[in-house]
Amino acid sequence: MGQLTLEHLPGHDLVVFTGIGMLLGSQVVDANRWREANCPTNLTLWDLRDADMSEITLPEIRDIVEGLVEQAVIHERRRTALVMDDQHNLPIARLYAQVAEYRNLPIDSHVYDSMTDACAWLGIDPPPLSDPDKVLLSF
Repeated sequence: MGQLTLEHLPGHDLVVFTGIGMLLGSQVVDANRWREANCPTNLTLWDLRDADMSEITLPEIRDIVEGLVEQAVIHERRRTALVMDDQHNLPIARLYAQVAEYRNLPIDSHVYDSMTDACAWLGIDPPPLSDPDKVLLSF
């Protein structure tokens, strides 16, 4: 099992998830649920450049999207950028996008192969960002 960390930067209205190694769908579901309950920001950045998501299943992707659908209606301008440069992860990202579209997930999501491009789209400076109120957790 790999490592998934959550970094909440309230001063930037941002949560940064960083994945390393083989991620399980349960880790993503747990991290998203914790985030939605404790720090539902408008901006989310997933750094998946060092992650392997090949074990995440369609039912787990549905769980991820359903959890987001429940919370997304209370936010007006949610944006999520996924950064990955491993071609093996792209099918998972495409499957997520299809399920999200099917469920009318009101979160604008894009996949990038560059952290710089993803941050530009979110309107933030590239990490590391400083924030005195930063929270860091691992799942």
